[in-house]
Amino acid sequence: MVFDLEPWIAQLLVSVLTIVATITIAIRNNQRSDEGKNEQMLDKIGDLKAAVLLGNQDSAATRKEVSELKTDIKAHSIQLTQQAVRLENVEATAREALSATKELQHRLDIMQEPDERIGLND
Repeated sequence: MVFDLEPWIAQLLVSVLTIVATITIAIRNNQRSDEGKNEQMLDKIGDLKAAVLLGNQDSAATRKEVSELKTDIKAHSIQLTQQAVRLENVEATAREALSATKELQHRLDIMQEPDERIGLND
């Protein structure tokens, strides 16, 4: 007896890979947004350095800006760390899905072997 489960396996694989790809794309887009924030922070740092080098008389305001920038950088660093963990989780899920798909394909191959190979052709 041969079971025709191949379309089901293919649909499962397509669904899993679509979900993984969607999540991965969303994370990558978020990282690109964060890269833009990094560039803005670097620009602010450059502006602050220029102000200090020009002998800005308002050093208290500059220290406040530096303090705020440090706080922003710390918060951004935490966000990037969290995103890295989420990306690792997505990659682990993708590996698990691939492994499960391979196992299902293996089972399907066994189920579809000709009857004489598995001793049922009498």
